[in-house]
Amino acid sequence: MKTTAKVAGYGNLQVVSPYDIQTLQELQLVKEATDHAKLYLTGIIPEEKKDSYIAMATSSDIIEVNEVEDGRVVRNLFTGLIENIGVRAVRGIYYIELEGISLTSQLDIKEKTRSFQDKNMTYTALLDLILKDYPGSDYLDYATNGAKLEGFTLQYKETDWAFIKRMASRFGAVLLPETSSKTPKFSLGVPDGKLGQLQDYHYGVARSLDRYTEATTGHGSELDETAFTHYTAESGQYFALGDKVVFQEKELTVAASTARFTEGGLLYTYTLCQEEGVQQNPIRNEQLTGVSIEGKIIEIRRDTVKVHLDIDKTQDKGKAWWFPYSSVYSTEGADGFHCMPQEGDAVQVYFATSQEDGAVAMSSVRKTGQDSPKMGNPSEKYWGTNFGKEMKLGGSDFVLTAKDTKEGKMFIKLDVEDGIEIHSDKAIMFSAEKDLEIETDTKFEIKAQEAIYLLCKESSIVLDGETDIQGTVLKVDGLIKSPVSVADLEPEPEPEDPAPPPPPPEEKKGFWDSLLDGVQLALDVVGMIPGVGEIADLANAGISLARGDYAGAALSLAACVPFAGWAATGTKFVKKGMNAFETGQKIVKAADKVIDTTKTAMNAIGAVVGKVYTSARNVIANGIDKVANAVKLMKQQMKSTVMAAKKGLQKKIASIKKNVKQGLANLRNKLPGPSKEFVTPEGIKVNFKEVKDQAHKIELPKTEVQQNYLKAMKEMEEEAAARAAKETEKPQKPQKPQKPKKHTAEKKSNLQSGNGPYSHLNDSKYVGPGKDFTAAQKRKIIEENMKQNGGVVKSDQSGQIATKPQKSKKGVTPDPNEWQIDHIIPRDKGGTNSFSNAQVLTRKENRDKSNKLPSDLDKPSKKTPPTKPKRRKK
Repeated sequence: MKTTAKVAGYGNLQVVSPYDIQTLQELQLVKEATDHAKLYLTGIIPEEKKDSYIAMATSSDIIEVNEVEDGRVVRNLFTGLIENIGVRAVRGIYYIELEGISLTSQLDIKEKTRSFQDKNMTYTALLDLILKDYPGSDYLDYATNGAKLEGFTLQYKETDWAFIKRMASRFGAVLLPETSSKTPKFSLGVPDGKLGQLQDYHYGVARSLDRYTEATTGHGSELDETAFTHYTAESGQYFALGDKVVFQEKELTVAASTARFTEGGLLYTYTLCQEEGVQQNPIRNEQLTGVSIEGKIIEIRRDTVKVHLDIDKTQDKGKAWWFPYSSVYSTEGADGFHCMPQEGDAVQVYFATSQEDGAVAMSSVRKTGQDSPKMGNPSEKYWGTNFGKEMKLGGSDFVLTAKDTKEGKMFIKLDVEDGIEIHSDKAIMFSAEKDLEIETDTKFEIKAQEAIYLLCKESSIVLDGETDIQGTVLKVDGLIKSPVSVADLEPEPEPEDPAPPPPPPEEKKGFWDSLLDGVQLALDVVGMIPGVGEIADLANAGISLARGDYAGAALSLAACVPFAGWAATGTKFVKKGMNAFETGQKIVKAADKVIDTTKTAMNAIGAVVGKVYTSARNVIANGIDKVANAVKLMKQQMKSTVMAAKKGLQKKIASIKKNVKQGLANLRNKLPGPSKEFVTPEGIKVNFKEVKDQAHKIELPKTEVQQNYLKAMKEMEEEAAARAAKETEKPQKPQKPQKPKKHTAEKKSNLQSGNGPYSHLNDSKYVGPGKDFTAAQKRKIIEENMKQNGGVVKSDQSGQIATKPQKSKKGVTPDPNEWQIDHIIPRDKGGTNSFSNAQVLTRKENRDKSNKLPSDLDKPSKKTPPTKPKRRKK
C-alpha cells in the first residue's frame, strides 16, 4: 500500500511512502562522498494504523522526499529504500520513525569472492561486468580515463559497493551516490557541477591533519595541508555534491551536505573544500592477509603457473594471470631446488599481504583419488615425477629410481641392512679423472654372461670363455715357495757325426701375429677416422685399406686422431668387431679445445691396445685374403651404422666439422715459428702441417705400438733371409755340451709368522707369506694397540708414545716418532701378513731395526752356483 502525504510548512515538502503520515515532525537528509545517502524522518500517524504499519513493512518499500512549489515538484531531494521502521506512543500520540537509504545500497548487501585475471581489462569493463547484475544501474566515470587493471585483481569477501570503492581508491577518487534516481546510480570521481555563490552567514573552518598524514606518508601524495582544510557553512540554498561555490573569495567544492527540517523550511549545512581535498586514500582489503585460495593449474611456464581458482566458474586460459610458483628452495642464480607441479595439479594461491600483487602459487594439494600404497606408511617419503623418476626416503633405505616398468628397471638402492644395490637394464659406466678405488675386507665379485675385460695401456686380462693375460712384464707369485734343488749335469762327449738339426717349427707368434696386431689396431681405430659422416670416401682421406696395403694402413690409421668426427659430437669411442665393446671414455664436448681433444683421443686409443693383442687370434686365423675380408666387412658395418643416424645428427656433425676445420686453420696460422709444433699433455709432439682438400687429419709421431710393429716386420725380414741362407749352406756338426757338475741349493727356511702382541686377533683366509698388511689389518692393529695402552699408540718394542703418520711433503723431514706397522719376521724371509707377525714401531726404530733373523743361517751356497749346460757354437 502506498500513501501520498503532503506536508506543508514554511517550505513546501512532499513525502511519498507506503504510510499515512499526517504531520511531519522531524526530517534530516545526509549526503557524503563514498557513502550512501541517509534519511531520518519522524511523523504522526493515525492511531488505528499503529500496529498494521509494522506488519506490512517490507525491505523493498520506497520513500521519496520532494520539494514542491505551487503544487508541482521542483526537485527530488531523496529517493531510497526504507531501511528501518518503528512506532512509538507519547501521551496517546503515535509517532512513526523511518530510516531511509539511497538505492546504491543494493550494491552493498551480498559479499562476493571472485577473481579478475585479465590484466588488459579496463576499469570501465570491470564496472560494466559488476553492474550487469543490477537492472537499470549506471555510473559516470570521471577518474579512470580508460586505464587497465595491469595485474591480478581479487574481490574477496567484499560487496560490489566496497569493491568498487576500493578500485576507485587506486585513482584517489570517491564515489558520489545519485539520490534522485529510482535505480542504483553513482559517480566515480567528482563531476563538473554548477557554480554558485554562497553567503557566509554562519560558518566554521577545520583542517584534517590525520588524513593529510595518511595521504602524504603512506601513499606518497604530493598534496599540501590546504587541500585538507574544509569549511562548514549553513544556508537555505540547495547545492548537490560536486557543485562549485564561491565562498570567501575562494572556489570550493561541495563535499558533503546535511538538510534539516525547521519551522522556516529546510536548512542545509555544507562541507566545502578544495577539489583536491575530495579524494580517497588507497583502500586495502585487510581480510586478504594470510589467505590461501585453492585452484587447479592450467598452464606452466618456467617457474610460473596459470591457475583456475575454485572461486571462479570459468577461466579463460589465454587471459589467466601468471603466478610465480614457490618451490622448496630457489635463488636468483642458477642454484636452488627447482620442482614445478604439473598441469591439472591442485595448488594454493597464497596472499601474504592485503594486496593482490604479492600472490604466489604454492603447496600442491592431493585431492581425493585412487588409493596409493606409497601413502600407506607416513614414515616413508617419496618425491616423484610423471616420467617415472622417483626418490624414496624410507626408514632403512634410500632409493633413486629412473625406470620401473615391465620393460625394465633402473635404480640405485642404499639399504642400511642389505648394502648398496645398483640395477640397470642398460650399460653402467664409472669414469674418473683421477683414481677410482674399490676396497673390501671380504671379497669382491665381478660376474658377466659374455666377457670381462680389464684393460690398462698395453696390459690386459680378457675372460670370454678363454683366459688371455697380456703385459710387457708378467709376474706370477705362488702362495707356497718350495725349495729348489738343481743337480749338476754330467759332461757328455761330442758325437762324431751328429745328425743335422731339424728345421725349426713354424712359430705361432711371428710375422703373422705382428701383422694381425697391426691390422686389429687398424680395425679398432677405423671408428675414429676423420670424416666419419662420409665413410664411403675413406680412400680420399689418405687411407690405404682399399688398396690392400694393410701394413701401411695400420700405421696411418693408428696415427689418425679425429677432431671433426665423433670427438666433436661428444660420442664415445667404440671398438668395432668386438661386440661393440665400449671403452668408457667420454669425448669432450667442446671441439675447439684442441689439446683436450687430443688427450681424449689418445686415451681412447690406448684403452683398446691391450685387447688388440690378445684378441687378434679371434679375428683372423691365417691368410691375407681373410685380412682383406675382415677389413671390408668392418667398413660395411661402420657405414651402415653411421648412415642410420638421423639427418639432424649428420647435419650437426657436418657443421661442427666445418667450424673445427676453420678453427684448426686459424690455430695453425697463429702458432709462432715455422715448425707449427706444440706438445700435448702426454708429451706427444703434434705438428700442424698444411693438408690438402680431403686429408683432414693430424699426423702424430709413431707410437710405441707402431715402433714395435716395425721392429717385428724387420725381424721377420731378417729371419726370412737367414732361413733362406741356411737352406743353401751345409749344417755343421754340433758339439755336445759338457755336463756341469751337480750343485744342490741348500733348503731355505720357511718362516711363516712370529708370536707378536696381536696373535689373539683372527686372521682372514687370505693370509700368506710375502704379503703386506692390508689397510683393514693396519686399522685393527692400531685399534688394539690403543686399547692396550689407554687410548694412545705406543711402540711394542720400547713402549714410547708414537704419533700419527702424516703425508710426506717436499722439503719436510718426517717425524721419527710416527708409528709404523712392521713384520716381526720380514716378508723376504718367509714372514706372513698374519696378525701374529705384526708389531708397532716408531719410524726411527723401524729404520734402525735389523732385518736379519738368528735362524736365517741356511742361505744358498755361493761356492758353486748352478750352471747351464754349454753348447758348441754353430
